[in-house]
Formats: sequence, C-alpha cells, structure tokens
Amino acid sequence: MKGKTSRKILVALALLVMLVGFFGSCRRASKEEEITPRLPSPLNISLELIPGVETGASVVVLRVFSRTCQQRALSGESNERIEPIEVKISRKLWTDKIVFQLVSDEGELSSLARDNISLLLAPESERLEFTERKVYQVYYLVSPSSCLPPRSRLVARLDINQYHLVSNAITIPPRPTSKFEAALRQARVNLFLSPEQLLQSAEELIREAPDSYLGYWYRGLALERRQQYQQALASFRTALQLYPGSSRNDHREPPALIIKKIRQLSLAASKEGTSN
Repeated sequence: MKGKTSRKILVALALLVMLVGFFGSCRRASKEEEITPRLPSPLNISLELIPGVETGASVVVLRVFSRTCQQRALSGESNERIEPIEVKISRKLWTDKIVFQLVSDEGELSSLARDNISLLLAPESERLEFTERKVYQVYYLVSPSSCLPPRSRLVARLDINQYHLVSNAITIPPRPTSKFEAALRQARVNLFLSPEQLLQSAEELIREAPDSYLGYWYRGLALERRQQYQQALASFRTALQLYPGSSRNDHREPPALIIKKIRQLSLAASKEGTSN
C-alpha cells in the first residue's frame, strides 16, 4: 500500500511540475510579446482635409510616402543611388484596410461609418515603389460633412501588409459663418468633382464677393475643364486684375498659378479660335 501511495504522490507531483512549467512558459511568452516592440515602418502616411459645408461633402487626401528614403537621401552622398522600397498591395487596400477615426475634446475615440466614406481616386498599380521623392495620393469623399464635428480630430489608420501606419491628427475647423465662406468651401470640394458643380460654386462666389479674385479663379478652372479656353482665359485675367497687391505689411506671394494658367491658355485659346 505504501508503494502504491508513493507512486501516486510522485505522479501527482510530476503533473503539478508540468502544469507549473506550462503556465510559466505561457506567462513568459505573453510578457515577451508585450515588451517586444514592433519593427519601425519604412512607410508613413499623412492626412489633409478639405472641409465642405455641413450638408455637403468634404475631401480627405491621404498621402503615403517613405520618410526612411528621404532620410537616406539627406544623409547619403549626392551621387549615391538610393534603393527604392517596393511593396505589393491589393487594389482593395484603399477601402478594406483603412479606418478613419475621430477623437473628441474629451478624448473619446470613434470610427467614421463606412457608409459616409467613398473612394474618389487611388493608385491603380498593385506595386508601390517608394523613393525619396515619390508620394502616393489617395482621395476620399466624406459625406455629409456633418459627420465631422468641429474641434474633433481626424486620424487615419492604414495597414499595408505587415506595417500598421497611423497618420497625423487634423483638427476639424468650425462651420462657415458667411455665405462667401460656405461658397468657397464648396468650390474647393467641387474642384475634385464635376466642372459643372465647380462652375456653380464659382458663380456663387462671384455673386457674394464680386471684388474677390477667388470666384473668377475657380470659374476659370471650371471653364478650362469644359474646354472653353477663351472664356477661361478671360476669367483668369479678371482674377489677376483683382488679385490683392503686395504691401510692406503682407508678404503675399505673386499669383504664379494664375499667370501660369494665362500663359498656357493663351496658346490654347488661339488654337481654339483658329479651328473655329
């Protein structure tokens, strides 16, 4: 009896030792997983928000780039070739692997409903190649803009293969307080949509502030897209005339974009007149 009892005790002790060892190894493994840092990602993302009116849409621009390549280029020799970083992706990446989140003033985190987000434009290639100068831009439409509460912060999270990327946080601006500001926001959003919508917003800007160059600038862009080059040229020339002059108190840059458009369309308008 004593022998059998001793064997039972030994078996029980052996099982106990095995269980202790098993749970101990599990605890060590979990601790190692917790303290093991993630590998730094060679890719980065940033956000830009083009806010619209409350009942309309807003545009979110996601930029994907490699700060690692940029730093290599800055630290390397001028004649040294920087090897690009190549990443294979799925075309569904831009819709299935991205989440837009809002952080309230109180620090509460919530995700934008996917029904409020639609993809406007994204790279078509399934292979991304990053260099120090290469930046991929992805455009999203958020509608309505009322789902973006003012003073909250917008953040994007994107998973590209093994890399978990988090963007900068953008503070949602207050709602427009004047018809001119609302029309200006609508024009900036419609710039990414149809030329007809852009032209409508431009005309609204001109009605609200006929002395501002902005309405004529956006009208010129809309007419250019509609291939009405002579009318677009006239709008750009009016925008240039109305552009505020420089003074000692403001260091306004010269309207280089307007001048460039005038030069480009002067040639296009002359061709249009010749063909007619």
